[in-house]
Amino acid sequence: MQCSDREDIELKIRATGIPRPSVEWLKNGEIIKEDERYQVMTHVDGIVDSNLFIKTFSAKDVGTITCKASNVAGSVQTNCDLSMTLTAPSFGKALPRSAEVDEGEPLELKAKIDGSPIPNVAWFKDGEKITPDDHVKISTLPDGTAKLTIDMVKPTDCGAYKLVVANPSGENSSLCAVAVTRK
Repeated sequence: MQCSDREDIELKIRATGIPRPSVEWLKNGEIIKEDERYQVMTHVDGIVDSNLFIKTFSAKDVGTITCKASNVAGSVQTNCDLSMTLTAPSFGKALPRSAEVDEGEPLELKAKIDGSPIPNVAWFKDGEKITPDDHVKISTLPDGTAKLTIDMVKPTDCGAYKLVVANPSGENSSLCAVAVTRK
C-alpha cells in the first residue's frame, strides 16, 4: 500500500471462527503498542471487525503490517506492506510575487508546501542562504506551511527572497520581491 507523508491510514480486517478468534496487529513481526499515532479498534458481534489507524504516516512507518486472528483451532494472518509514495515538491500556495512593507513594520512570507516525503526547506535572499537569527525567523508548520518572519523590517531587508523545497523526487522554488519603504 502506497502512503503519502502525513496521510492518515486505516487498515481493516474481518475474521470469523468458533470460538471467536482473538486479533493482534504486528509491525515487522512485533506486536504494535498503541499510542497517540497507532490505535486499534476491535468490534465483536458474531464477526470480529478490527481496524488499525496510523495518524500522520511518516518514513518511520514504512514496513510490513500483519494482522493475526487466532483461536484454539488455529490461526490465520494477512499482511500489508506500507511504503512511502514519492511525489515531487510543489506549492499548494506559492509566495506572493511581491511585498511592500514600511520600515519598522513586521514582514511575514509564507507558502504551503506539498510533496512526499515532506520536502526540506531552504530560504535565500539575493542568492545567499538565510540563517535564522534574532532578526529573521524561519519555521515549518505541521500542515506544510513554510514561514519567514521579521518583526521589525530594516531597509537592508529589501531584496529577492526565494524559497527552495526539495525531496528525493526533485525540487521547486518560489520567489518574492520585497520592497521596504523608508520612514
